[in-house]
Amino acid sequence: MIDRAATHRATAALAESLKQANVPDVTTLILRAVVTRTLAHEPSHLRLDSLVLEAYEAQTRGLPGLLPLRGKIPRAPLESELPPALAFDASEAAAGFGAVYESLLEGSVRRRAGAHHTEPALARDVIARTLDPLALHVGPGEALTCCDPAMGSGVFLAEVRRRFGDRVKLYGVDRDPVVVALAKLALFAASDRGEADAHAIDRQLVTADFTLTAAIRGSRVENAPFNLSRVFPEVAAAGGFDAIVGNPPWIAFAGRAAQRIAPELATYYRDSTRAFARYTTLHGVFVERAAASLRPGGRLGLVVPTSMADLAGYGPARLGHDRYAEADRDLPDYGADAFEGVFQPAMAIVSTARAAPIEPLPGEWPLRSDFCEGPTLAFVARLRALPTLPESTFGERGFQTSGRDRSLLARAPAGRRVEALRCGADVTPFQREAASYYVDPVELGGRLATRDRYAAVDVLIRQTARFPIACFGDGERFRNSVLAGFASAQLPRGFLLAWLNASAIRFYHYARFRDARQGMPQVKIQHLRSVPLVMNARLIGDLAIWGERTGVRNVGIRDVEQAELDGIVEAALDLGQAERETIRAWSLNEGALPKPRPRPRAPHNGGAN
Repeated sequence: MIDRAATHRATAALAESLKQANVPDVTTLILRAVVTRTLAHEPSHLRLDSLVLEAYEAQTRGLPGLLPLRGKIPRAPLESELPPALAFDASEAAAGFGAVYESLLEGSVRRRAGAHHTEPALARDVIARTLDPLALHVGPGEALTCCDPAMGSGVFLAEVRRRFGDRVKLYGVDRDPVVVALAKLALFAASDRGEADAHAIDRQLVTADFTLTAAIRGSRVENAPFNLSRVFPEVAAAGGFDAIVGNPPWIAFAGRAAQRIAPELATYYRDSTRAFARYTTLHGVFVERAAASLRPGGRLGLVVPTSMADLAGYGPARLGHDRYAEADRDLPDYGADAFEGVFQPAMAIVSTARAAPIEPLPGEWPLRSDFCEGPTLAFVARLRALPTLPESTFGERGFQTSGRDRSLLARAPAGRRVEALRCGADVTPFQREAASYYVDPVELGGRLATRDRYAAVDVLIRQTARFPIACFGDGERFRNSVLAGFASAQLPRGFLLAWLNASAIRFYHYARFRDARQGMPQVKIQHLRSVPLVMNARLIGDLAIWGERTGVRNVGIRDVEQAELDGIVEAALDLGQAERETIRAWSLNEGALPKPRPRPRAPHNGGAN
């Protein structure tokens, strides 16, 4: 197993030293040197000079399809050696080459490409879940066809070859010609290195965009489309791939991390897939395209964000997949640590292709949960059967700040910055803390909404939390780390405040929504609209009085009061003694309220910290 952190450090240091020496085409030089040492098993003191070029040509002589790493490399010896951390054996080639190339990409380029190296252990788990059921039925002389539609340096393909050998025929697609070259060389390094191996690898790993099935006329998009019948006619003749595995790029074209997309490409995706709607993403398109490229009974295994399993915005992506394939039960949840430097939880959509496309019903994917099992699972199922709070009860009102706004946020009133701007940390149970920031609306260029927009907000809900935390609103403005709650004649604000702050409701939220238990949790609008509701007029009236009395004090809630509130709500939900004890134990551990954030002293100049 390679040490990716050491690989990144060594690659960055070597690249910097070469750039300072004004060496041209540093990326090509380093990649060729790393490939050469892997193919030739050179010692770690291999120098970056003309010998590298000669060794590279010698190791790949007669294999023109495996020689795409070209560039004008100086022939004069350089005062550099290839670091030991960049020495990989053949079994590590795909992971090693990918880690080096990943290190050489600029951060912005890497983010736009959605390029994140997949750990071989994760790839092995996805491969086993996807291919093992098929491999049981492979007879002598037969081979499954398996494709990675965004193969990168070939980590998934290398692991498939390691596990199944010649029982699987490998195919790969990627739109980046450099990683296609690296994948070819990595698989060649791990093969018998014969001429037949080289030609098969060169033909079956191609540079193309798997999400495009045809060229887009009049578009600035230059990616080559992937047409299965033209590129791999033998696979098309068999009705599609036996298996598709991989980790497609995670790129969103909507939401806070949205990337730009050519209008022609957006129109193409919208017209040719179901997945490209609501929360539009490239990985959603990949999932649908992959499911549609399997033969009946074929298997899919793709690593995707865990939120694809249940987030409402991903509903069209699930429908796009479900039209062609049926998801396995208990899909694997890899948590928030699946990728280095990425805090978004990951899962795998593992499924079997249908005999023919259907018109699926909307629904969530069955994600495995180590927390929500047995009695807890029954508790969640029972509460999910109840009515829910109306959609109109919750909405977005928070001001979206950007990095350039930081200098305009004062920690205390100063000069013209006297308008309060609350954030999530200012919302505690039954208490509004003093505002964390103060701003001048004029400095914000008219982007800050007027107060009347905030005056209509009855309840503030902290977004940056694992479960609902609420207090009354007071008409002051707030950032987007606070969500808005709205009362109605049927559901007074006191009731909403009390109901959302009850331990049973918090436990339900925590148990049902797995992203509440992972990474950097956030309470989402859709989560709040899924909160169960007991439609009992007397209960609602009593809690409205209780919540109003407690909330207007704006001093928080005492333990004895929390116990009283919890007792009322638990009785309304008809919870048994075991369920009540489970919730109380949880409230003292995972369900403990976040500690108040220390507030820095206001600087003398009134500026933001």
